Amino acid sequence: MQISQNRGESIKLDRKKLDSRIPFYMKVIIFLFPFATFIGSYLNVSVISLSNIYSLLLMFLVFRQLLKGRLNYIKGYILFFSVMIMYSLFTIIWSRYSPIGMTIFLPLVTGFVCMAFVASLDYRNLNLFLRSMSIFTYIVLLIALYETLFGSYILFDNNDFIYVLNKYGFHYPGVAFANPNDLAQYLVCIVPIILAKQFDEKKVFLPTIIFLVTLFILFNTNSRLSIISIFIIVFGYFIVFLSKNKLIFKRGLFTGVLLYVLINLVSVIGIDLKTFDLLDNFLLINSSMDYFTGRSVLYTEAFALGVENLILGAGLGGSYAVTTIGTHNMFLFIFSDLGILFAVGFILFLFFLFIKLYRYRKMKLINFHFASLMLSILVAFPIVSSMSSANEQRKIIWLILGLMLSVLSNYKEKTKLLAIDKRSESCHDY
Repeated sequence: MQISQNRGESIKLDRKKLDSRIPFYMKVIIFLFPFATFIGSYLNVSVISLSNIYSLLLMFLVFRQLLKGRLNYIKGYILFFSVMIMYSLFTIIWSRYSPIGMTIFLPLVTGFVCMAFVASLDYRNLNLFLRSMSIFTYIVLLIALYETLFGSYILFDNNDFIYVLNKYGFHYPGVAFANPNDLAQYLVCIVPIILAKQFDEKKVFLPTIIFLVTLFILFNTNSRLSIISIFIIVFGYFIVFLSKNKLIFKRGLFTGVLLYVLINLVSVIGIDLKTFDLLDNFLLINSSMDYFTGRSVLYTEAFALGVENLILGAGLGGSYAVTTIGTHNMFLFIFSDLGILFAVGFILFLFFLFIKLYRYRKMKLINFHFASLMLSILVAFPIVSSMSSANEQRKIIWLILGLMLSVLSNYKEKTKLLAIDKRSESCHDY
C-alpha cells in the first residue's frame, strides 16, 4: 500500500465511521457541552447550577483520560495550570481578599476543567465537538440578531443594556451571556473556526453571510476590541499563515470583493450607512468609569497592585477588590492576584504553544488548516482575552486554550502515526 509522504495532505475520514466509534454517552456529553457551559448557569438543581454539575462530570472524564494517557503530549501545559489552581487556593488562606477570592475560585476551577476536557479530545471527538459548537453558534447568532433588531430577550436580563439603545440605534444583544462584551468574545473565538472550516470545504456563500451577520452583531455590542480581533484573526489566517495556498487566498480575495459589492448594494437600495456614523462611534474614546471605558484606570490599579505584591501576588480576588469590576485583562489578573512567576509562566505557555503549532501550520486536521487558525487566534489573544472582566464568563477563553492544546496533541499523534507508517514501509521494502 502506498503511503503518502506529503505532510500537507489531509487524512480523509468517513464521518459516519468516525461517529459510530464514539460511545453514545460521549456523543451526548459533547453535544450538551456548549449548552450546559453557557446556558447552564441559568438552570439550577436545588441551589447548584447545571453548569457546575456538568463541570463535575467533565472533571471525572478528564481524570479518566489522564489515566488512559490521553494528555501525555500536553501534560506540561496541564501541570502548569494545575499548579496555578492549587496556588490560587493557597492564597485564599492568607490573603486579605479571601471573601472575594472564594467567589472567584470555583469559576476558575470550572474554567480549567473545561480547558482540560477539550484538550483531551481525540480527532474523532474533536470533529463532533466542532459540529456541536457550530450548531450552538448558529442559534446564538439568530437569537442575537433577533435581540438586536427587536429588543426582545429570552435569557439576557442585564438591566444596563435591555432598556437602552446603542449608538447605532439598535438594541444591545446578549443572548445568554453576562453582557454584550462576553457575547462578542464568544463570537470572536468560535465564528472564525466555522468560517475557516467552511472555506476549506470550498463553501463561499454561507460563510460570507455568517461573517456579515457576525460583524453586524459585534458592532452592536459596541465592543471595539472584538472588531479589531476578528479582523486580525481572519487576516492572519487567510493572508499570513495560508499565503502559500493560492486556492484559499483566491477565495479569501473573492470574499473581500463580494463584501465590498454588498456594502455598495446597501447604499443603492436606500440605506445610508453614514447615518450610523460607524467610524466615528468606533473611534470614540470616553475616559469615564462607565462600563465601556476607563480601562486605563483599571489597568493602572491592577498593575500597581501586582507591583506591590510582585512575587506572591495579592491573592485571589485582589484585582477585583481594587477595581470593583475586574481587570478586563487576563494577563493583569494573573499578575496582580498570583504574582509575576505565574504571569511569566502564562506568557511562556502561549509562546511555546505558538512555536509548536507553527510547525504544523501546513498540515490539515479534520479537513482544514486548524493549526494555522489557532496561530491567528494566538496572535490576537492579548486582545481577545481582555474583553471580559468576570472569571465565570472567561470559559470561552479556557475553551479556546483547550482547543489549541487538543489541536497540538492531535497533530503530534498524527505525525507519530505517519512516522510509524514510513518506518513500516521502509522495512517492507528492505
